Amino acid sequence: MTITIGEVSTTGTELHYLRCCWCGTAMEHSRLFCPVCGSTEADERTSTGLGNIRRIMRVIRPEHREDELRQICTVDLEEGFTVLATVRPQQMGAVPEGTRVRLRSIGGGHPALEFTPR
Repeated sequence: MTITIGEVSTTGTELHYLRCCWCGTAMEHSRLFCPVCGSTEADERTSTGLGNIRRIMRVIRPEHREDELRQICTVDLEEGFTVLATVRPQQMGAVPEGTRVRLRSIGGGHPALEFTPR
């Protein structure tokens, strides 16, 4: 399950999600019922913001500023769901799949989750 920032509830730099009260499935905030068991009972939780890069979808290298390299990736969060996000490397070069990342910011003028290598 891949979700975008439009489907995730955020406050400041915290990422919120829902956890089903019956089966424990983690799901995006916009769900009305659990996709696994169909329950309408869910508790709101706050994500730790830690995860691993699952798939690199695009690497963006601006010609004029090499230090602004960024990657569009899917990130598997510890809580059990996947988000679409931007990853900004701390050093030159792309960050490989499987790298441990942490949430850096939410938004910043445009709706996106931004992660950095841990």
